[in-house]
Amino acid sequence: MRGKVGFLCGFGGAIALAIGCSASGSQDDSGIGSGRDDGIDPFETGTGGNGSGGTAGPESLDDERALDDDDDTLDETNEDGLPPIMEDDGSCAEVTAEIQQGVASILLLVDQSASMTSAIGPGDPLRRWEAVYDALLEPTTGVVGLVQDSTKFGMTFYSSNGGSAGGACPVLVDAVPPDFGTRDAMDLAFDRNFDDAMIDGQIPGGNGGDTPTGESLAAVAQVFAAIDDGTSKAIVLATDGEPDSCLVPNPQNGQQEALNGAAATYDLGIRMFIVSVGNEVSDTHLQQMANVGSGKGILDPEGAPFYKATDVAALAEAFETIITTFVPCDFSIDGVLDVEEACRGTVKLDGVDLNCGEDWEVTSPSEMRLIGTACDSLQDGQPHDVTATFPCEVLRPIG
Repeated sequence: MRGKVGFLCGFGGAIALAIGCSASGSQDDSGIGSGRDDGIDPFETGTGGNGSGGTAGPESLDDERALDDDDDTLDETNEDGLPPIMEDDGSCAEVTAEIQQGVASILLLVDQSASMTSAIGPGDPLRRWEAVYDALLEPTTGVVGLVQDSTKFGMTFYSSNGGSAGGACPVLVDAVPPDFGTRDAMDLAFDRNFDDAMIDGQIPGGNGGDTPTGESLAAVAQVFAAIDDGTSKAIVLATDGEPDSCLVPNPQNGQQEALNGAAATYDLGIRMFIVSVGNEVSDTHLQQMANVGSGKGILDPEGAPFYKATDVAALAEAFETIITTFVPCDFSIDGVLDVEEACRGTVKLDGVDLNCGEDWEVTSPSEMRLIGTACDSLQDGQPHDVTATFPCEVLRPIG
């Protein structure tokens, strides 16, 4: 591979964890508050002595029994089998939730038409399929290998042999289901469908070299959407030519079918990105596909990004940009929220307050999502910090 590809890892893991509990929400001399290290649970009642800030112990056996009776209520469960939301008794002001960003699942849909054996550009004699391999799967710098432990990747090759008249259309081969750690499986798929075919002097995969992009997108998206794993899904389409269709394989007049496929993909909840491998796809078609694949209008003046690469470095940069910007806007919460009261909480992006219902929403008692411009900002490819703080009576910790 020419040049070395850098990669900006998106943030993952726990975004924030801090528990602060006191009548006023600030730490006092007793150590009750965020950051205490005395081993005392700030939510636990009946512990500590009569020092400042501590909870007084029972003065008699009867008081102790009464306290024991009160503690029994903590074992009660609601109709969901979970402990009830605690009433605010003034002992705890707020809790900053531990939140975990969701996982991205990315399916690479790679054009396997005969033209993928051509050079990627006038200044780079590398064949187009080789450039795709280097950008994605080169053992030391390929983007898939760098993030395969935190992002799920899958791959499918597509083409046809003269459209429907030539048999099955589209021809989808060597699908690698999206999962963690799939770089080696994808490497083998490339080897079977390009390297071996090149050595034998054959067209890749033995197919006729046509490009039914729309039908391929629609078929792959149906299968992808059926994978119910809770991930945020995207298809990255890598193609080197204008699309045709199963009905009319020649000439390449399948633009509307391709747009229909992109729209169907988005309607299934899957974002679609498009990358031109070489310079034979028109900017007009690329822009329209990018718009429709992101849910925008086909002629939206604020067009979605598309990518065109005529050398391997530009192709690697395109894939890297897509993968680093497609970060999920969904977060899991280590606790149980009172959904009806969740907007009493404070969610911040890089220290700036977000508006409930406009910038963020709760999707379940243990999940929240950034929406609108807040989600757009999160997906700009830069590192970000997201925190969520709720009143103690709104967020019940687990464990």
